[in-house]
Amino acid sequence: MSEFEVASEWLTSSSSAGNLDNETKLELYGLYKFAHSGGAGPTSKRPGIFHFEARHKYDAWGRVATAFGGRPEDAKARYVEIAREAGWKGLDAPTLPEAEAEEDKVPRKTDGTGFGPSVSVMEREEGDEDPSTSALHDAASEGDTEALAKLLDDTNVNAKDEYGFTMLHLAVDRGRVEAVKLLLDRGADKSILDPDGQTAHDLATVSGRDEIIPLLQ
Repeated sequence: MSEFEVASEWLTSSSSAGNLDNETKLELYGLYKFAHSGGAGPTSKRPGIFHFEARHKYDAWGRVATAFGGRPEDAKARYVEIAREAGWKGLDAPTLPEAEAEEDKVPRKTDGTGFGPSVSVMEREEGDEDPSTSALHDAASEGDTEALAKLLDDTNVNAKDEYGFTMLHLAVDRGRVEAVKLLLDRGADKSILDPDGQTAHDLATVSGRDEIIPLLQ
């Protein structure tokens, strides 16, 4: 097996990969996909706004393809470098660190990407997210104005979710007209940009939300 393949096996099996930050996990994913595609980037349509994990993975793969420009061997070298930084000792080391051997007698379920245990790439750290904010974004997305009105009393109307979207972005994208009206009445900022640099008005235009566009002008 090549150094890249052994490093991939180690990352897939090692609990050390679970301790990597999300940005590094995404880079590993992009490097792995790029290397296994022979130096190509993604060719399918970019996942939609609500397919968060798939969208972030797609973008990570695209960034690697741009950075390495048809040089899969260089991408493999970068992948191996990250594995070493995470604790992999090289080809002569056992697949799993000795400290993890006992723990890993129970097989780990992996997602086949070669960068670590089967956990969401965008997995939030325990306690990172305010449950009330999460409920608000869900209510905005679902158009539940009753729940939205109650929860907004104690929360910043412009609060972003873990992916960088405000409640207004989500309500607009889903076409929740009444929720949009409520959020605007409560002072939602129409100028805030989402992770793709789009305002709520931009989203309404792209999504063809003709009833909402005038509300955002």
